[in-house]
Amino acid sequence: MAACLAIYRLSNGKALEPRIGLGGVQAIPKRVTAAEEALRGGDIGGELFRQTASVAMRAIEPLDDEEFPEQYRRELAQAVVARALESSVA
Repeated sequence: MAACLAIYRLSNGKALEPRIGLGGVQAIPKRVTAAEEALRGGDIGGELFRQTASVAMRAIEPLDDEEFPEQYRRELAQAVVARALESSVA
């Protein structure tokens, strides 16, 4: 199980002051500052959200074990970031 917190201030269709945090994919819940930078100032929408989720997937240092390998956790992180961002405009 993984969780994502994604918040930002919306101004003229742009994401300002973004904060993105992930839990359940790394040793401890942490902010993903690289993903925050990817989101900052961008035009809110699906393409920006997909790019931000992809950045998050590459930026984390996931746990790796037999039950849930590293690549699975990376893909899980990408999915929960994308869903959290998409939900922010629903």
